[in-house]
Amino acid sequence: MDNFFKMGGTATLFSKTGEDYIRVSTNVIKNGERAIGTKLAPDGKAIKKLNQQEAK
Repeated sequence: MDNFFKMGGTATLFSKTGEDYIRVSTNVIKNGERAIGTKLAPDGKAIKKLNQQEAK
């Protein structure tokens, strides 16, 4: 994921836990640390696509 970031991108791997998607690996930094353990926004565009099985 870090190499992807060097190319100008953001990469995150989520794991579905119940109805939530939890960030388990990422190159996103929050408060100086990787944003591991944070939830995908429940009202965001990404989760709507995931729930409709349209994620790519």
